[in-house]
Amino acid sequence: MRSFNDCVVLAISSEVGVGAVGLSIARFSFACEKIKAICLPTIILASRPDLGKFAGHKIPADSLKMQLNALSEDGWLPKLNGVMTGYFASVEQVEITADFFQKLRLENPSALILVDPVLGDCDTGLYVSADVAQAVRDLLLPLADVITPNLFEFSWLCGISQPNFDELLPSTNLLKVPQIVITSAHIGVSTDAPSSREATEISTQQRSIKTVLIHQGEKTIFSSPFIAEMPKGTGDVFASHLLSRLVKGDELKAAVGESVEFLERIAERAEGALSIEPSVFF
Repeated sequence: MRSFNDCVVLAISSEVGVGAVGLSIARFSFACEKIKAICLPTIILASRPDLGKFAGHKIPADSLKMQLNALSEDGWLPKLNGVMTGYFASVEQVEITADFFQKLRLENPSALILVDPVLGDCDTGLYVSADVAQAVRDLLLPLADVITPNLFEFSWLCGISQPNFDELLPSTNLLKVPQIVITSAHIGVSTDAPSSREATEISTQQRSIKTVLIHQGEKTIFSSPFIAEMPKGTGDVFASHLLSRLVKGDELKAAVGESVEFLERIAERAEGALSIEPSVFF
């Protein structure tokens, strides 16, 4: 187990002022684990689009490339214990990040790559362009050690309708990612009628939320209490905390379980808020 001050990660995602999501909230999750996080934005916005005027700009792909090259030239690649990606604003950003991952694999093969495919949700559908979503699927997932899609994103990546729980395990063969953690998996959300076993789970675990770990052909399900007014940003908190635990040496199943518990505490403190704010971490 590494000590608190030994770990460095790189995070690539959105930067938002009002309504913290992406890097704006993930950095506090890293800080709770005393992880040094180098944060590079793909887009900078004054407010989350549903909370205010859409004002800001996408980071030009050439600028992101220059920043990644600078980190490499400054000797950071061998120091990185892990990398996390989230929201991308253009296909070119995804392509540049994939090239960076290839270089990282050569120079530092032990660095863990976590891809949080921030593509959409069940209540919105895709909120990135189909081209960006396809680029994440085709270019980043093959290079990832672990991915953390929500159930909608997992279904989209597999090209299937929302699966029931019995369909999760065989569906992962379509992605060829060694470690998959599916978040926000509500019991009974399948477009198909639930199986008898699922119906029993629905009656005994009313409105619970599941996090599903799929690894080495096995499925492990973690249950969390349902929160009626779940704030935005929970996926960013979960992914960043999971990466923190993994780079510090936790075994995968233990890291997922601990991250689920961490998110439960944070979400409970933020219940009813429009987003998770930094104050709930302290």
